[in-house]
Amino acid sequence: MTRKYRVGVINVPAFYQDVEAQNAGDKEFRSTTRDVRRLINELKAEKIDGLVLDLRGNGGGYLPEATALTGLFVDKGPVVQLKVTTGELEVQDDPEPGVAYAGPLAVLVDRFSASASEIFAGAIQDYHRGTILGQRTFGKGTVQNLVPLDRWSPRPVNGQLTVTIGKFYRVTGESTQHRGVEPDVTLPSQIDMEEFGESALEGALPWDRIPGVPFRSEGKAQQPNIAVLATEEKTRADKDPDYRWLVADLAADDVMRKQTSLSLNLQQRKDRARAPRTRTPDARERPPRCAESAGAQELRRTGRRQIPGYGARPGRRSHDRHGHRRAPHPSPPVAHGSQRGQSPRLSLGFGTGHP
Repeated sequence: MTRKYRVGVINVPAFYQDVEAQNAGDKEFRSTTRDVRRLINELKAEKIDGLVLDLRGNGGGYLPEATALTGLFVDKGPVVQLKVTTGELEVQDDPEPGVAYAGPLAVLVDRFSASASEIFAGAIQDYHRGTILGQRTFGKGTVQNLVPLDRWSPRPVNGQLTVTIGKFYRVTGESTQHRGVEPDVTLPSQIDMEEFGESALEGALPWDRIPGVPFRSEGKAQQPNIAVLATEEKTRADKDPDYRWLVADLAADDVMRKQTSLSLNLQQRKDRARAPRTRTPDARERPPRCAESAGAQELRRTGRRQIPGYGARPGRRSHDRHGHRRAPHPSPPVAHGSQRGQSPRLSLGFGTGHP
């Protein structure tokens, strides 16, 4: 017997906090955790059966918000370890008492999910609190300080140095540097992992690990069997013609990306241009519109990928090259689903399945 499920989806674009408003005593200051808590309460009022947090394209931001957001789903315990160049180790704990949501949880990530996004996704995975879906994340597990160049000059000097002062580690002791967070269930993506990510950068620091810290995983018994879940997803994908069309299309794009030569023979080039892409026999002529990350949309629209940590508006960089957001706070998280009136904030997705 199948039933219809009500699933809430919250898009988290960055980890932000209006520090100026908080320091000024504003009790209604904005932050990622506060906005997500509000949206969760609205979705709970709609009696959702599950929740998806979409962190695709989220390049990170304010570190305390990563630990605070984790606290909405984990009762108590350590979230991340920070080790600096002097060898000093700091463990940052969940600052939020209790949980805002205790139901089924999935976190959607891609290659452009970096820094604070990886801290959150890694903690959710380590605590067995939710299932990580998507693509291996960026692998940005280092900490930087920005040092103005005029610090050592008697006159004003433009520019600054970015100095790496430490690394992040999960509660298990594993670093997110270089390797990122591996999803529990892998989904296809237009983003080339060999071209983008910390491992693709020249001189990137390697992965390593340190001793883990004690923590209690309370959600393992309630978590679905990941191996069974991955097998069921593959079975569903193999039977879905639209999904197979998407996978074949991505494979064709990958072949074109790896093409490093072009024939000077005009007829050969014409024949190549007319050759149809390989598709599955039962695939539909036109693929369905599906949710894409900001990076994937940029790639499809312009042929260029948007690097995590860089703003979409030309001429203005909203992050530095290491994923630190310059703006005090970007657009807030948005929930998606069945519309209530004309409000774009709150909506629910519906799907069928076996209980």
